[in-house]
Amino acid sequence: MPDRGTWGEIFQSVAQAVVSVLKAELEVLSEQWKKWGGRLGLVVGLFGACTAVLVSALLFLPYFLTALVQYLTGWSWAGASGLVLAIVLLFAGILGAVGVLRMKRLDDPLAMTRERLDDHLAWWRSNIMEPQPQLDEGDGDGRQEQ
Repeated sequence: MPDRGTWGEIFQSVAQAVVSVLKAELEVLSEQWKKWGGRLGLVVGLFGACTAVLVSALLFLPYFLTALVQYLTGWSWAGASGLVLAIVLLFAGILGAVGVLRMKRLDDPLAMTRERLDDHLAWWRSNIMEPQPQLDEGDGDGRQEQ
């Protein structure tokens, strides 16, 4: 059997391998969290746009549109303002619905981390912790003894 080194060298080699694996896992987790943060930023932006539209619904834009509808159709002030308010609220509802749909598609970062940890532990158990089958070395020329 070839010399594999002292226990200290073996332990140091295993420790370096474990540290390398942990560093790689942390890099992948970091990338996944960055992607999640970008998606969350998009959802927050959609809700911000929805809020901006609702604020504009309460400010000058509806007044201008109501006056325009009243002028073009000849409707009363109340009828024209009701139509403009319905259109603005419909647009805000569409933006809000898109934001909710995008938010539902976000991955839970804790579940994502837990899944990666479970995968890593399963790999560790199956490849490192379980005893590996010993190969029969035979007589040294690649053939089995009979």
